[in-house]
Amino acid sequence: SLSRMEITAFDEKGRMIGLFPCSIAANRNKLPPAGEIQVKAIVSAPNYTYTPDFVKPGRRAVRHIYPPGPNNPVGASWIGLTLPTYGIHGTPYPEQIGRAESHGCFRLANWNAIRLRRMCDVGTSVVIEE
Repeated sequence: SLSRMEITAFDEKGRMIGLFPCSIAANRNKLPPAGEIQVKAIVSAPNYTYTPDFVKPGRRAVRHIYPPGPNNPVGASWIGLTLPTYGIHGTPYPEQIGRAESHGCFRLANWNAIRLRRMCDVGTSVVIEE
């Protein structure tokens, strides 16, 4: 739920098994559209590749790869979604959860990202609602 900044997990019988506060995109234009998508990848201890959006004229963008670990920008878990460039992931800054501060993804405290990752499989349905 974008408006509540929450991720709710349900089991196969429709019973709620998890409720996690999350952060969403600070820029409203980067909020994912409402609708149903699926989980396409699940990664424990992901690395993070950063390529700057803006580079001085005449310069090349230099990619930086952050190794896995709790201080990695995507935290301790990555759940990739079928919506390109969007995912559900952890953060090394749990105090920022519950705010519109991300670049577009759904951020969870690392411990909740790990819990949610263990509840998902590739193909799990994800419903994004306003």
